[in-house]
Amino acid sequence: MWTMQEHYCPEQLVMKINALYLTVFTAYTIDHLINETGISLYLKNKIKIVFVIKKYLRMECLQF
Repeated sequence: MWTMQEHYCPEQLVMKINALYLTVFTAYTIDHLINETGISLYLKNKIKIVFVIKKYLRMECLQF
């Protein structure tokens, strides 16, 4: 039967896996909290407004 040896993974690999786990877990937690509190609608509208303003400013620059 195969058993995992002590120190099977290199230390750098373990650090990368831990960093990836923390990144994904944090992103998931923040996204979940935003959806649960209803802030997502506000953020989507804010992003749309910023996009429209940027598009308008680009059009103004092209006219000059």
